[in-house]
This record gives sequence, C-alpha cells and structure tokens, in this order.
Amino acid sequence: LLGVRLLHLFANGQTAISFKRRMAQVRQTELRAVLPYLLLAAIMALGLGLRYHNLGYMSFDHDEMGLVTRSKGIYKLGFPYTIYAGGVRWLTTYEAVPYPLALSGLIFGYSEWSMRLPACLMGTLCIGVIALIGRRLFNWRTGLFAALVYACMPLNIRWAQNAFYLTQCQFMSMLTFWLFYEAIRVRPLHRRYLTAAAVTFCVAYLSWEGSGFILPALFIALIVIRWGEWWWLKEFHLYRCVFFIAVVVIAQYCSRTIAGSPYLQVGSGLSNLTGPSLFFLTPAYNPTFYIDKLWLTENHVFFTVLILLGVPFCWRHRGFRYVLTVLVMLWILHTNFLAASSPRYSYYFQPLVIIAGSAAATMLYDRIVSLAHREGNSVVARIPAHATGLAVMTLLFLQSNEWLMKEYSLSSRGDEPGFMTRMNIYRYDYRGAAQYVKSHVQPGDLILPGIPHVFAYYAGMPGDYFLDTLLGSKVPYNQLLAQPRFVDKFAGLPVVRNLTELREVVYRSRRTWIIFAPYSSFEKLSNPNVLDYLDKNAKVEFETYRAKVLLVERANQPKNVAKTP
Repeated sequence: LLGVRLLHLFANGQTAISFKRRMAQVRQTELRAVLPYLLLAAIMALGLGLRYHNLGYMSFDHDEMGLVTRSKGIYKLGFPYTIYAGGVRWLTTYEAVPYPLALSGLIFGYSEWSMRLPACLMGTLCIGVIALIGRRLFNWRTGLFAALVYACMPLNIRWAQNAFYLTQCQFMSMLTFWLFYEAIRVRPLHRRYLTAAAVTFCVAYLSWEGSGFILPALFIALIVIRWGEWWWLKEFHLYRCVFFIAVVVIAQYCSRTIAGSPYLQVGSGLSNLTGPSLFFLTPAYNPTFYIDKLWLTENHVFFTVLILLGVPFCWRHRGFRYVLTVLVMLWILHTNFLAASSPRYSYYFQPLVIIAGSAAATMLYDRIVSLAHREGNSVVARIPAHATGLAVMTLLFLQSNEWLMKEYSLSSRGDEPGFMTRMNIYRYDYRGAAQYVKSHVQPGDLILPGIPHVFAYYAGMPGDYFLDTLLGSKVPYNQLLAQPRFVDKFAGLPVVRNLTELREVVYRSRRTWIIFAPYSSFEKLSNPNVLDYLDKNAKVEFETYRAKVLLVERANQPKNVAKTP
C-alpha cells in the first residue's frame, strides 16, 4: 500500500511538471500573439509624441483659418457656413472637416492647439490603420515597419499638425482601402466590410472632392484581384453601395451649384474645378508633376526604387497587386484628369507608397533568405543573406526621416524644399504681422490685410480694404453695400482692383498699412505698376517668416498726383 501511494505521488509530480511546461508554452504563445500589438502601441505612442510636440507653435495659415471660421457656424445653424456677399453661404467643399474642429472647440475652446488636435489624433490613428493594412495584406513585419516609417516621416508629422483637410481625408481613405480589400478577398463579397467601405469613402469625399478618384481606382483593383472572375457582378449589395455613393456625390455637386449660382463673382480659384476633366488636352498639362512630387520627393525615392525592383518578384502576391494597382491608378487619374496640380492633392494616398515599398523590401528579404536556405544549413550563406536584408530595411527607415540622414539631394527638386516635407520650417507668420500692426496702428489709419480673416483673428479688429489687382482670387459682388462693389470672399472687405483705386485709398488717410503675407504670393498676383508704386512710396516696417508689413504715409506721396474725386 505504501508503494502504491509513493507511485501516486511520483505520478502527480510528473503531471505537475508537464502541466507547468504546458502553461509555459501557452504563455509563450500568448506573448507572441500579443507582442505585435504591444509594438504597435509603442509605435503609435511615438507617433503621437512627434505630432503633439509644438502643436500650437505656428500661426494659423489661411486654409486652416477658413475652416476654423466656418466651424463656428455649426453652433448657430447646425452646419458650417460663412457670410458671403451679405448672405449666408454654406460650405461647398471640405464639408465634413469642420465638425471635429467644432467638437474640439466646444470642449477646449478655440486656439491653434485645440483646432489642430483632431488632425493630431487622426494622424496617430492612421499609424494603426497602416499597420493593420500591412498585416492583413502581407504580415506583421510589413505592417509594423510601414507604421514605424509613417510615424517618423516629416511629411506625415507636419500635416498631422495642421487643421486643414488633409489628415482627415487620408485617414478615411486608408480605412476605405483596407475595408474594400477585406470585402473583396472572399467569395461572396463581405457585405459588412463593403458597407463600411462605402461609408468611409463618402466621409473621405466630403473631406475633399478630389478623393472621388478612389472609386475608379478600386474598380480597377477589383478587376485585377479577381482577374477572369465575373461572379461579383451579380452581387446586389455592391450596387446598393454604389447607389448610396452616387447619391452623396450628386448631392454634393448640386449643393455647390445651388450655393454659387446667386452670386456674381470674378477671378479664378480652385472652386472653379467642379469635377474631372480632360486635363491632358490642355496647355497646362504636366505629366511629370506627381513623379517629382510623389514618387521622387525627398523621403520617397528609396521606396519608389524598391517598388520598381519588387514588381517582377512580388506581382503574384495578391496584396501587393492590390496596393500597387490602387497607387498607380490614383497617380494616373490625378495627373491626367484633375485640372490643378499640387503636392497636397496626392497626400491622401501617399501611405500606399510606404506600404508598397515596405512590402517589396520584406518580400525581397524573404526571397534572399530562402535562396540561402537552398544551399543547405551553410552558415556562410545564411549570415550574408540576413545581413543584406537587415541592411536594406535599416537604410529604408533611416532615409525616411531627418534624424540621421539628410537625403535632400535624392529628391528631383532637392533645392526647392516644400513647406510640409521637412521639419523646422515655418510656413507663414500671420500672427506676428497682425500683432505688429495692432500695436502700432493709430486712429484714422487704413489697413489692407493680405488674408483678412486671419488678420482679424490675430489682431482682434477687421481690415478696411483687400488688395487684388490681378483678380488672382475669386471676389464676389456685394449689392447690399451703401456703394455696391466687389468684396473679398473671406471677410467681405471692399476690393482694391487697380493702381487708381489704391491711390484713392491711400489719400483718404494719413497712413496706410499694407500686409503682404505671404509675400511671394502677392508679388506674383499683383499688378507690376502697383508693385512699382509701393516700391517707391512704401517703407517696410516689419518683416517675419514670408511676410512683410508696409507703411505708406500720405506726406511721402508725389505732389503732382491728382486726387481722385
């Protein structure tokens, strides 16, 4: 009996040891499953810190201020609007952007910090979306590496510190790319993912209409992924989602037409772009614009090279085909069918360059290692293979930011730095110019602000006139004034359209302040005779980042110039 009891104890001891071993294996498995999410949380925390640092340091630019001003209308009428030519005009572009600004303003008040906080948070969430896209289309290594690159790239940090539409549009666009892929990767199409993709597309479209090119790009991607398969044409839910999207798009176009039809206005602006056009048939067509501004910009050169190297080896991978198809199609559509070119227009699909380049790097790394393993268990072959792959990944990350390497010469336009492509570059100091005029203005002085609504915000007082001698921006006609005339679209100030009107304004006061901010734009958009007049009669009183404050005193005017009655 004693021997039997000892055997039981021995058996229980062996059971306990095996149980401990199994628990250790379970904990190790759980740790491996949780570790990618912990790394992603650390990357997102790093990205949040980089984006939050000096969030409210720079003054508002005119694009930010326009949305901030319109967001205040949500508290009054429930939708963003501005007073335009004496009446209420609702926002006809970026319709979805002011709502996060209004919510942040309601909670924290209105300031540079609070208005940029939604962009900062959405830019941080976009890091997680990129990681999950990389994981679902490829693997965790690709997703985490792409997320780390995106978190540290100056272009993405800078735009996440700006209250304009770009970060929100990019965040919603990346969600659309991910959800649509999840919908088409199975048969039949996953209805919930397809519905969610339709909703996020509509929010992206209402953040900026140019993102409407996503729709044809996704259609081509569906054909490429399901090449030779046509069963998806019978999916009724797909047509319901397309109908929902069509209703939103048509309603937005109708809203724009109805809002602008009652107003007489002259000049040109981006609001003239009502939709896609055959831009490649016009003299302004530039087929290499987005090659310079997207593919060969400073931190994208190595990613572009790796994408080109990876096409022959990675094209069979379904995730790589999807990302590359959407990326190339959006590049072609923006180059040929949008009658305006700007680096920011390609920003909403810019992360696809990072994801495609990262995926090509990891797959080429795996291919090199697999070739080394074919040689057997030779350490001599495996060590160089791993060293080569790690060196490529390290170089790809280091060149994507400015903390170690200064790769400006890699860019096709390295001598022309963009405002949002490098760190520590101040855009326009509207705040300094407005505060200087506020502290030096005297009773009876006239003020001609460069951007009236930004000046009014920082100076706490409106300007008097708006200088627009080449009609470089749209100006509406306000028939409700005591003397009906053209006014600026930002604050409703009377427009000075030529040198004669400028002289008339100058002679009405002893001193006239003219704020050139941004200075380079006013040099390009002002009549040469006006610039000559100011060069002879005005004195630069204050100069800051890309802004100048000029003062014209009536005593300095030539005596042979007759006053306009």
